[in-house]
Amino acid sequence: MLHFVDNSVTYQYNKCQQCGVCKAICPKHAISFELQKNGTHKVIVDNNKCIRCKRCVNSCPANKCEEYKNYFDSFKYKKILFRIQFKR
Repeated sequence: MLHFVDNSVTYQYNKCQQCGVCKAICPKHAISFELQKNGTHKVIVDNNKCIRCKRCVNSCPANKCEEYKNYFDSFKYKKILFRIQFKR
């Protein structure tokens, strides 16, 4: 989940779906992923490259959680599937 706070983009791991939409939509390639020991990825935002267009924040599906009941309940399993998918 990405937020725009104090003129910079911040990342909240526990609600991230690991979908990569933020990275794909960034026009300045300011977002990258760092592989964690548990197989999931940490989102890295380079605020020096970021132009604060908020495309990543606006496109992040996790930011729309208020529209979905129990939206984050299956994230643990989604992250496991994500690890399996990228180990191929």
